[in-house]
Amino acid sequence: MHNKLHLILSAAKIAFIASMVLIAVPLHADDPGNPDSVWVGNLDGSNIAACPGDTIDIPVWVKNDEDVIIMYFPIAIDDDYIVADLGGRVYGILDTIVTPHWDYYNFTVNFSDRPYSGYTSYPLITMSEHGTPYYWLPFNTQGNWVKVADFTLELSSEPSLIGSTTQIIEGENPVTGGTAFVEYEFNEQFAPVFVGGSIEILSAGYQYLPGDANMAVAGWPPMVTGADVTYLVYYFLGQNQPCLFEGFYAAGDANGSCQVTNADVTYLVNFIIGLGPPPTYCPDYEPVWPPLPEEAPDGWPNCDIPVINSKVIPTGSVK
Repeated sequence: MHNKLHLILSAAKIAFIASMVLIAVPLHADDPGNPDSVWVGNLDGSNIAACPGDTIDIPVWVKNDEDVIIMYFPIAIDDDYIVADLGGRVYGILDTIVTPHWDYYNFTVNFSDRPYSGYTSYPLITMSEHGTPYYWLPFNTQGNWVKVADFTLELSSEPSLIGSTTQIIEGENPVTGGTAFVEYEFNEQFAPVFVGGSIEILSAGYQYLPGDANMAVAGWPPMVTGADVTYLVYYFLGQNQPCLFEGFYAAGDANGSCQVTNADVTYLVNFIIGLGPPPTYCPDYEPVWPPLPEEAPDGWPNCDIPVINSKVIPTGSVK
């Protein structure tokens, strides 16, 4: 049996991995002892918080009390949330550089519409040294949670996802199904308990530079100059358009009062002539910048620019 397994794993390793065929061994009806478990996500049960377009790491934790030498972890996420699979990394005994006898891991080919239509399964397989049975290095956390890997995925930049939460569920492949462990003696394969976390999509904030009052018409990169003072003055005269975030002229609120008034003009003037602090912001409209990205983001300036038909009175809030 061991010789046959050695030939399968060494002579056809790539085909073995690509097809996701684990060893054809009997499946446990029950995991003996305390059930081995896999937890994907934050171990404290909190959501993984991220913004549209972020690259995120999804941690994988294992708690087991019996020796295993192969572990297969497929996770699945709604396709509306993920635009790219960037692989990931492994830790501790599974790291082939740190522990040569645990000699293989692979963030393998994905499976579309698994386990449901509109979902993709992202698998990871790890294997201990298989050249000679005596060199197998079993994995056993002795009943403690140990972080073993991160899946790295790029989130969709679709703004409509903001405020939503998606679950990380157990993935599967067409051959072996879902999460699977193989025992040290290579004679039994079993499915550990799977616990999936969740990803919460938060607002990416507001893309503006505080004090850049003329961002609606200025080029890239944004900056605070005398032109912003002039723009703000003409805004109050009803001749310039504000750049609104949820109805508020955040870039015009140079003093962070959560109002746009003539006091912001004075504040900008003092800053430009070196007699005052740099522009700040209203806490309700925290900017993404600084630091500034090298290139203008898609859709810049990404704000609502209404048509001004009447004079703006420079007192009170415009929220």
